[in-house]
Amino acid sequence: MTVRLRAAATLAALMSLAGCATLPPAPPGAAEAAWHRHEAAVLAQTPWSLDGNFGLRIGHRGWSAGLRWVQTGDRFHIDIYDPLGRTVAVLTGKPGDVTLADSSGRAYRAASAAELMQHALGWSLPVGGLRYWVRGVPVANAPVQSRQLDANGRLRVLQQSGWYIRYSDYDYDTANARPTRMIMTHGDVRLVLVVNQWGKG
Repeated sequence: MTVRLRAAATLAALMSLAGCATLPPAPPGAAEAAWHRHEAAVLAQTPWSLDGNFGLRIGHRGWSAGLRWVQTGDRFHIDIYDPLGRTVAVLTGKPGDVTLADSSGRAYRAASAAELMQHALGWSLPVGGLRYWVRGVPVANAPVQSRQLDANGRLRVLQQSGWYIRYSDYDYDTANARPTRMIMTHGDVRLVLVVNQWGKG
C-alpha cells in the first residue's frame, strides 16, 4: 500500500470512529443545580429595567402596547405606550400602594396595580407576579404548581398562581440568560410579552 493510500485509509478510519462517538451526557442534576444558581442571582439583582412590547387578548378583545419597566427593590415605575409611542398610562409605587396616571393626566391610587389598570384602562397586567416571571423566575415564597427546565437550567415552562407561562426565547444561550419572549395564559387571557432590551435600571 502506498503512503498516500495508507494515509487515506487512516483518515477514513478516524472519521468512522468520530461518527460513532457521542457526547457524554450531562451530569445528573446539572440543570437543577444551574437553575438554583440562576434563580438566586436573578432575585439578588436590583435595580433592573426592560424595554419591550406586549399583546394582550381577553376573550375576543385585544390590545397591544409598548412597555418600559424600571424596578428598584420593591418599587416600580412602568410606562405603557400605544403603538404610536404615545403614553397610555404611568404606574408607580410598590406592593400595597400604587398610583396610575392616565393619558389625560388623571391620577388614581389603590393597593393593587391590576385593580387600577382594570379601572382606568379596562384591562390589566399581573404586575405583582410579572415582576418575577418576566425575569424567568417564580414569585418568591409562593407555591409553584409545576416547572420545566431546559438543558441550561433555565425555565422552559412555569405554572404558578393560575398562570401557565412558556418561555420561548432567551437573550443568549447560557444559564444566566434573560427571557426575551414569553407567552402567558390564564383562562381566556393570553399575554405575549417580548423584551427588546434589558438594563440595570
